[in-house]
Amino acid sequence: MDKLSSLGAAVQAAVASQDAKDLATEYAEVGLDTFLDAGIARDIPLVGTLVGLAKIGMTVHDRLFAKKILDLLTGLADLAVEERQELIARLEGDPKYGRKVGEHLVDLIDRIESHRKPAMVARVFKAYLRGEVDADMLHRLCGAVERVPGYEIPRLRPFCEAAPQERDAPIVTLQSFQAAGLLNAASGWGALVYEPNEVTAA
Repeated sequence: MDKLSSLGAAVQAAVASQDAKDLATEYAEVGLDTFLDAGIARDIPLVGTLVGLAKIGMTVHDRLFAKKILDLLTGLADLAVEERQELIARLEGDPKYGRKVGEHLVDLIDRIESHRKPAMVARVFKAYLRGEVDADMLHRLCGAVERVPGYEIPRLRPFCEAAPQERDAPIVTLQSFQAAGLLNAASGWGALVYEPNEVTAA
């Protein structure tokens, strides 16, 4: 089994584990450095495997990756263990999803920024569990989370919630949202008009 598969299996097991809620609480209470340096994570079943496989503490990248995984688990910790297990089972059985859950999460978490985005990914997966989005939309939303610049995120909701004639944002912001798949652009009134699309509505 290669490293991605091994790490993916460990992340998937951690998401579905009874220990996820305790892990999130411990991490929130002591912070990343104490959590990793004191070896607390290694004492939690399955998470110790995750820590070892990621070689946490070796590089800045590894520590950031660890923080993002822990933030993702924290975002899912309010779900009961049965709900998290149901989430994984439904995804694994959904032909439109077409991925191994753990490997997908590792791949996605590795590419996104650490600030606020892991929590956004958690909300996307919870929306799938609640039946608010299907697997196609889950992929679109995860792609949007990955591509939208983190510093632009606070501008998205005010833009989408404003009346069409009152929507205003710098053109570079609108182009960033369009590139992330969150806005559609159409010609109107002699210029491009940017409008929220079905991904934003989800």
